[in-house]
Amino acid sequence: MTRETPVPRSVNSMIHWSVEPLIPTSLWLALAILAAVLIVVYAMRKPAIVTRRRWMAILSLMSIAISLVLALLLNPIRIEDIPPPAGKPLLTVLVDCDGKHEHARCRRGHALPGGSQGRQ
Repeated sequence: MTRETPVPRSVNSMIHWSVEPLIPTSLWLALAILAAVLIVVYAMRKPAIVTRRRWMAILSLMSIAISLVLALLLNPIRIEDIPPPAGKPLLTVLVDCDGKHEHARCRRGHALPGGSQGRQ
């Protein structure tokens, strides 16, 4: 499953963020829900010695850490489209006359472009 979100960068190029999960999406969603439930259950059991402000900081850091792991499991990929070079495209034709790959013009002995002579 691939999801792309285009982000304009300049006139000639576009950046796309694609997501290709490393695990099935249903498993990822189950892990995200389980993590959220566990953080809520853990948040309700605040130790008496820890101040409320410090407890909120602890829970915030735990939530950020779990969110980063879940985001990495989504395997985000940055794709940048590069415009093609200006001008007409070039076409190169290679004709092999060494005998391994037979070609009709090589067998008949016709002159090939570039001044080479085919095998007779």
